[in-house]
Amino acid sequence: YTLELGDTPAYVGNGTTYRYFISGRPESGTAFDNYYTNAFMGGYTEVNKANGRFNATVIVFLESSYTSFYNTFVALRVEGEPGQKAYIYNDGHGVDFTSRNLSGYSNATPDGSISNMACGPNTISVGAYISRNSIEGRIGQICDFSSWGVLHDGRELPDIVAPGSSIISALSSLTVRSPNYNYYLSQVYPKTDTTIGGNATTYYWTSIEGTSMATPFAAGVGALLLDANPNLTPADIRSILKESATAPDFAQTWWGAGKINALEAIKAATQMNSLSDVSDNGNGNITINPDGTNRWQIFAPGETRINVDAYTPSGIHALHLECDGDTVADLNSLQEGIYLVTVTGAKSCRSVKVAVR
Repeated sequence: YTLELGDTPAYVGNGTTYRYFISGRPESGTAFDNYYTNAFMGGYTEVNKANGRFNATVIVFLESSYTSFYNTFVALRVEGEPGQKAYIYNDGHGVDFTSRNLSGYSNATPDGSISNMACGPNTISVGAYISRNSIEGRIGQICDFSSWGVLHDGRELPDIVAPGSSIISALSSLTVRSPNYNYYLSQVYPKTDTTIGGNATTYYWTSIEGTSMATPFAAGVGALLLDANPNLTPADIRSILKESATAPDFAQTWWGAGKINALEAIKAATQMNSLSDVSDNGNGNITINPDGTNRWQIFAPGETRINVDAYTPSGIHALHLECDGDTVADLNSLQEGIYLVTVTGAKSCRSVKVAVR
């Protein structure tokens, strides 16, 4: 039996005109009542004000009658002209798109299934993988709840994945006392008892999974990148995380660029560092070459005097030397780490990144 949105009386609510079927109501139609009870199916059409596209919304709440529970399903059919394309999405709340092996119907794909909160141009979309043995699967696998897919504009998300299963995390004491969180109560562990100002407080931790655990992991790595290079933009951070990620050997779209790799990302951010508007290049013929442990031989043709300055990755001025045009700069007074060494003369300059060990 085919139900068309235009077949039934209209209901106008909040400025929207609905066409609907409700079991047990005269306008529902006899066939609808035969298969469903306490059920609703309706919808409306409009031109979306945000993008100017035609949009149809279908709202479904179905409870099958006892006799039809195992053999009655609702099919969604979209008809159009050759060359037209329709994008169909569901909100994932009790509704799945599957062909059930029926001719003329298609199975759903993950395309477009990423939450719109993760699709902004300045947003880094993070999926979740298993980093500790859990009921979700083996270590290293993608979590089955982690979304992926291709957006309407062709972008593939997520950008990267981070640990998101069996993550040990702090838990609010309000959550522990809430009767609505029995799931957590079965696996909550006391973390520590602390007394502050005479008031004793017990803090808790638990094991949690979700992309909501993977995203703060990625945010923490992003904070480390900004500490190494404060000049990074959101696009820079996303690019570094993707280019430094550890790529798996399978299911590339599921994983984005791969598993987040904090160490390699920090290395990349440090190499990109540009401090005090001085980048890792220069003009003139100055050369800077290693000359033993933490000593650097400098040649500056045409310069009688030069300044040698060293900066930490966070921009702190750590060393200043005034030298002849050709000299050996001794950096042994600096702590171990990466530095940007800038050599400046009257007519030329040069900057390089060096490691003090």
